[in-house]
Amino acid sequence: MKWFANGVSTRFYDDQFVYFWLVVELIAHNAKDPTPVPDKCPRCQGPLFCEACKTVPTHRPYRKQAIEQLFIKTCAGSPIDRPTFFRHASDARNMLMHATK
Repeated sequence: MKWFANGVSTRFYDDQFVYFWLVVELIAHNAKDPTPVPDKCPRCQGPLFCEACKTVPTHRPYRKQAIEQLFIKTCAGSPIDRPTFFRHASDARNMLMHATK
């Protein structure tokens, strides 16, 4: 509740976005599906394959993957393109927090 209250009370939009993003991270961490997911190729977003083991290694969703799951789940039935919306929000977060894309 502290981060949400800070987001509501701040007068600067960039601070507000950061505080609300922290709230989203906390909610996503607690609401994530613990089902293992594969690592994704940075180009095509397909699952990465290990040639030596002949398998697709999996792991519990990382924080960013949990946030993506939350966006897709909560925007269900919405006319917006959920993966694109998540990508834009994530890019905005990275630019504000790290001054990079």
